[in-house]
Amino acid sequence: MSDRDAALLSILRIGRDVSLRGDGVAIRDALRRVSYVGHRVTFKAKDLLPIIAANPSLVEDWLAYSADKRTSGGWYLLRSGELGQVSRPASGITYSTIEEAVAQFVVRELDYWMEPDEFPPGWNKTLSDLFAELKGSGLPIGPPETEWARAYERSILRPWARFPLDGEVYEALEDTPTKFLTHWRAPFTGGGEGTLPKGTRVRVKIPDWIREPIGVYAEPLDSPQIERLLVSEDDRSNVKYGGFSLSISTADLNKRFRLVQHALE
Repeated sequence: MSDRDAALLSILRIGRDVSLRGDGVAIRDALRRVSYVGHRVTFKAKDLLPIIAANPSLVEDWLAYSADKRTSGGWYLLRSGELGQVSRPASGITYSTIEEAVAQFVVRELDYWMEPDEFPPGWNKTLSDLFAELKGSGLPIGPPETEWARAYERSILRPWARFPLDGEVYEALEDTPTKFLTHWRAPFTGGGEGTLPKGTRVRVKIPDWIREPIGVYAEPLDSPQIERLLVSEDDRSNVKYGGFSLSISTADLNKRFRLVQHALE
């Protein structure tokens, strides 16, 4: 067996390792033990199929793992070949073979439990880098690469930047380029780019489950004036238009803005 196949087999054995039938270790401890984040960039679900086919007991391990779950996080797997998100039962997808379903389940489930601040050794791509690489390709962008990119960006920010807190107010120190989103009473969003005048004050909005955000949504305190400056009249007059918000990076908040009001003031 090659070193790569041995590493993939150790990953596939996590289903038993975390159960009472195995070592009963916590799943994130099991991921660290097999260096999952380091190997993850080297394989896709299809690469697990030959090993699963050669080791039928792995199918039973992962079916038992799914049946034993006592959490609303992650994914579920059924013997019918169906898998889906535990919190969204309607998200189920059924695969033609149980082996393919197990391979897909393993990758999705372990990616879900991977430490949010980890990224593979040598990873140096930001979200902007990912979007630039895939621009025009039509390929989807998603985990785990997007989570690695966020973790990498946080690692760059930590030595010098202050991470914003929900409700804080910042003031632009200069005319500042910005991105904005337009919201609609319809299943889509729009947006564009513009410039915030020096002195513009914004209040940042950060969901409580996000730690150390690499970017924030924000609303100007003088919303009508900034709205007229950024959003076209055609959009503003549309009956389905539902307002706008700014998108500001944490790096820009530290470089181009100053904190003028703490969240509790």
